Amino acid sequence: MSSKDKPVGPAGGLSFLDTRGDALPRPHGNTYWLWAGHVLAGEHPGKEGEDLLPERLQLLAQMGITHFIDLTSSNDPLKPYQPLGGAVRINHPITDFGVPSTAQMQIILHSIDEALAQGGKVYLHCRAGIGRTGTVAATWLVNRGMNGQAALDLLQQKWQAVDKRLEEPHT
Repeated sequence: MSSKDKPVGPAGGLSFLDTRGDALPRPHGNTYWLWAGHVLAGEHPGKEGEDLLPERLQLLAQMGITHFIDLTSSNDPLKPYQPLGGAVRINHPITDFGVPSTAQMQIILHSIDEALAQGGKVYLHCRAGIGRTGTVAATWLVNRGMNGQAALDLLQQKWQAVDKRLEEPHT
């Protein structure tokens, strides 16, 4: 059975109604659980500086993250990284403030579903964990059977767990 045949999320009878993004422990303040225990979303692990990257990768490894879905592009001022503990990093570059094509989005969604079908835990991120990450997160929820407005409302609720910053005060 392929990952396309395995329902994940609402269509599979699983609930996202734990609306708090901090329902479970998080590795740092700029993350939230999209699907508690399965899909964590947030900023690039090295966004706050290369000196914090090893520590953040270690925390993500300790949480059991097996797949990093990295939406950053070569235009982002961040260096690529190698996850720890055998985890894999899959880069699906989307230019900041850009929107992926339908085909590109389907490939990204397939990467998430494939990781989950393998029993993995996903960390979905872009640079700041806002635009590209939110776009993919909402689309993934809709692809799993959630109504579009409900997906946006759920993300807004989950986003309340995220630390706000001076450079992004309205997030």
